[in-house]
Amino acid sequence: VTVLVREVTEFLNPGPGKCFLDGTVGGGGHSEALLIASAPDGRVIGIDRDEEALAAARERLKNFAARFIARQVGRHHPARLQAHALQARLRDPDQ
Repeated sequence: VTVLVREVTEFLNPGPGKCFLDGTVGGGGHSEALLIASAPDGRVIGIDRDEEALAAARERLKNFAARFIARQVGRHHPARLQAHALQARLRDPDQ
């Protein structure tokens, strides 16, 4: 269940040609409302950490495929995290 759809849509005031970033796309409810309200050429970039949520959003929004881009964010490879920690220690050995 998508909450506060009307309020979010009213606040963002979507219209044709506008582009939106949905930072927690989840199941795609807010993105869907924005895509409908910004027809025919408005776009939404949806990001989420949860790949299953992104898959659900892609399925829900498949009719908007040309106007909806979904990407996973926030998942870091352990080796990359270790490299960042090492770089931080090299800059500040007291950490």
